[in-house]
Amino acid sequence: MLAIQRAPASSSGGGGGGGGFAGRRSSTSSSTPTALNRQILRSWADTRQGGGGVVGGGGSAGYLRGRQQRLSSASGAGGSKPLLSVIRSALGWGERPTAPDSKTAAGGGAVGKEGQLAEPEAPAPGVNRFASAVSPDLLTESTDSATATAVEDVEEADMRHAEEVISSIDAEHRLIELAPEPTSAEMRLREQKLAHIAGLTVPGMTANFKDHWDARMLGKGMRANHLMLCYFTVINPGSLAICKWQGKMIAIRSGEAMNRALDRDQVAVHLLPIRQWTLGLSGPTVESELKRRPNFLAEIVPDPVDIDSPFMSHEQINLLCQAGLVMTGEVVRIVSSFNNKCFVGSLSMHRSGRAALFKPRDRRVPLMLVPVHPLFMGLEVKRQLQKNVDMGLAGEAYTVAVKMVDWPSHLLRPVAEVLPLNTDVATIEGATQAILVETGIEERPFPPAALEDVAKTFYITKQDRKDREDFTDRCVVSIDPATARDLDDALHVKSHGNGCYEVGVHIADVSHFVPSESALDREARRRSTSVYLVQRVIPMLPEALSNGYCSLHPGEEKLAFSVIFQIGLKGDVQSYRFAKSIIKSCCRLSYEEAEQMLNSDEFLPSEVSSPFSGRQVRTTLRQLHQLAKKFRKERLSKAALGFSVANKLQFTCPDGVNGVPQLMKEEDAEWSHQLVEEWMLKANVAAAETLVKEAPDVALLRRHPPPRDPRGLAETLVSLARVVVESAEDGAENSGNGSKAARSILQAAAGSPGNNNLAASSTEIMLKLNDFLAEQSDDPQFRSFAATLAIMQMSLAEYICTGYHPDRDSWRHFALKFPVYTHFTSPIRRYADLLVHRQLVGALSLSSPTTQQQQQQQQQQQRADQVEAQAMWCNRWRISAKRASERSSQLFYAAFLRATGPSEGFAFAKSVGRLGMEVMIPQLLFTTRLDYQRLQSQCPGLVVRRRQKACNLVFPPAGSCPHRLTLKLNFRSEVPVYLEASEDNLLQINLRIRRPECPKCAANQQDSQETAGSAPHSLSVVADSDESELEEISDTDEESGSA
Repeated sequence: MLAIQRAPASSSGGGGGGGGFAGRRSSTSSSTPTALNRQILRSWADTRQGGGGVVGGGGSAGYLRGRQQRLSSASGAGGSKPLLSVIRSALGWGERPTAPDSKTAAGGGAVGKEGQLAEPEAPAPGVNRFASAVSPDLLTESTDSATATAVEDVEEADMRHAEEVISSIDAEHRLIELAPEPTSAEMRLREQKLAHIAGLTVPGMTANFKDHWDARMLGKGMRANHLMLCYFTVINPGSLAICKWQGKMIAIRSGEAMNRALDRDQVAVHLLPIRQWTLGLSGPTVESELKRRPNFLAEIVPDPVDIDSPFMSHEQINLLCQAGLVMTGEVVRIVSSFNNKCFVGSLSMHRSGRAALFKPRDRRVPLMLVPVHPLFMGLEVKRQLQKNVDMGLAGEAYTVAVKMVDWPSHLLRPVAEVLPLNTDVATIEGATQAILVETGIEERPFPPAALEDVAKTFYITKQDRKDREDFTDRCVVSIDPATARDLDDALHVKSHGNGCYEVGVHIADVSHFVPSESALDREARRRSTSVYLVQRVIPMLPEALSNGYCSLHPGEEKLAFSVIFQIGLKGDVQSYRFAKSIIKSCCRLSYEEAEQMLNSDEFLPSEVSSPFSGRQVRTTLRQLHQLAKKFRKERLSKAALGFSVANKLQFTCPDGVNGVPQLMKEEDAEWSHQLVEEWMLKANVAAAETLVKEAPDVALLRRHPPPRDPRGLAETLVSLARVVVESAEDGAENSGNGSKAARSILQAAAGSPGNNNLAASSTEIMLKLNDFLAEQSDDPQFRSFAATLAIMQMSLAEYICTGYHPDRDSWRHFALKFPVYTHFTSPIRRYADLLVHRQLVGALSLSSPTTQQQQQQQQQQQRADQVEAQAMWCNRWRISAKRASERSSQLFYAAFLRATGPSEGFAFAKSVGRLGMEVMIPQLLFTTRLDYQRLQSQCPGLVVRRRQKACNLVFPPAGSCPHRLTLKLNFRSEVPVYLEASEDNLLQINLRIRRPECPKCAANQQDSQETAGSAPHSLSVVADSDESELEEISDTDEESGSA
């Protein structure tokens, strides 16, 4: 591991000043080329920018090409150290005298008028900025001019790819900087574990993985255009994973090719020769296809292609992939990992007795080895394993949580250690602890130092009243979930009497209570977000702040950060401004109460603070609602996303956390949700626009990239539309109502075979998708299914710093259709919002720093590298918090099913294959696979008849029904199932096939009516079909025993 130390401020850096990085290699540095690579780039960047370090104060914030001018914050000149010299020094080869290049001596930019940074002098041509691009055979001292030129010259195109790798590697380091640093005792313990693993051998678990490439080999691969940087998605551990690169798929087809990468890792993939590529993900290889059709490649690519080489141009890659070829590759470097490497699963003794075998619940994670050694498992775990062995139950497993320690190249499986859990994982609380371990979320009390930063009492001072605008005379209302206690937003509207309005969006002024870089701030940054579990919240801020001083409780004067909008006659925003303010909310409403007030003249709130009345609250609400509807209509007309997907199940625990959960009834509060959503969007956009204008190089934005593969989204939409149209043509009940938009989609997509015209325009896709979903209101289950499929095709939204993303088009939010967007409205529960508040305060000079420490903290917030690091940190924990919330809901639903028994329901078929089908329950955000063999074991006598991308399930007579039933299944079909809890896994929900209702028996009943258990209109069931009909719709043999 490379030890990184902050160097003292330089006195002769030509104004570059500030801390640089001083690196020294430890005994394990050879195994961490990532750290070495960072040191090389950082050290060289320091010398080129007048001595300022990337993380040290005052120097340049970055080294990346094209970004140096924007991120420079120093002045003067300093000597430039040649890149070759820096590389030799970092590798420990000693220093060689080299004359500096006088043309590149100038480093930092000069300070211009009004504090603006002048452009720094451009580096001289021929200077290599990327150490990894240097070939190993050139890292020797030479006076040969040709060799020197080869070392110094790297083409711009190569540089762009190389910098992308280094930028990502560096991002990993910036995340580590925000994490708590390990103590010396923890470092010694890890070294002991690694030493034990190095000598570990387990029979049947030996392997010979290739060593990961070092930084220099990465550079060569980037120049040769056969190395791709992408995210790793595991389909089946040890046999198949996929990576997406610029919308194209790269298949990793063996455990050796995966080379120890885990799901969600960022990896560098080396392309294999074209002969090993495949036609489709599961089709034949190019080599075998050439034997059948010798000229098929020539029909795709006009120029000759060497099938024994992965070297080719981007144009050739595009042509081959457009023709349906799938690239294959192997992982050669794990660039960074957002996986905390903690997992929950079962542990059983390996037959060798040297280690236990850990089987994770997550099927994407490989099996792991846990050595039978005190370093890796506690005494109690060892006793339980030995007890099972003594009882002849060596293979018996029990649930534990582990953390992966290392995966050396000589072992087939990674090595893990058992983590201690405070409770039994067989209880809800124990299972909750396991969820937190898996997601990396630490539930712990706030440290005393952080709590000391929380004021013992709070009152508004005379200075506060002098510096802030007073809105206590406005009718301010908050709308939140009924159970919420952290109220961080409120609204008011004031009519100017001429059709124009003033609207205030008031957000809790958290930055007033959380000083930057205080112990409280560091703890909030470490947590990054509040985590909402079913039974409790793990807050980002102490309760005294989140539910007390900051929360905008009614009837109390509170400090707020407000956006004041002036709305014109046409309902458009004419202007807005930000202000620190004092407000006094007069009423707190739940979404359900607000919905009643919007829809009924009879309902009024029960509690309203004087001097306002319930009628004034209702008037305020309806005026805000009318304006919000105009905003929403305008957004949707620009192809903004008009729907959302979320887990709709909510639970209460009246008998305590380990009692029987109660399922809460879902309330219809669509209008009130849209009211709040539209005004929060307006405030967030206003914050983003202000930051981009006032602080364009350090603005923290939230962007949503367009789909990496618009063709995939378009094909999904076309498939859904085709189902609706076919149902309408078949005369299915209610299906005709939603066929107009579906036919429009098919017409827009019509083109030459294999060419979907709809895929050419993401905007057109979104417009069609919104219209399509709007017409499915009569079938909410299918609407939810279609929306979920569409969302799954889209990219994830993420926080970014504008200084690290110079292309302004990359700042756009695809789903909301905003050029710039950020998060401003939830600083109590999101650290990103708190950062945005601080940036706005600094950019707009809404408060003046009074001490040197505050000035330094404000300067720190204007460092692009720090903002980018915090953005990535927030991205990481936002995903973890979301996953923990979803799994908590799944845990309580499983407990609910365990207490109440199996529940009847319907799943949608996402795909129907040869061995089984993948189904989804949209309202649970739950997807699983149903194997035909398992279905037949669950339902004796069930016959499976397969056809291409479809199948028919033939159920035998049952109970009082004498008929055989044939259920026809294809994409989008609804599958009748029982949902039941797993007996040995608290988190697992199992699906079991359910015999559909017989249409003949139902028709014969005198009191035939539609019930909750009856088949929906899209269920295709035939009673007592004759064999000839079955044969016509099935072109494969009957399956009775195995699939």
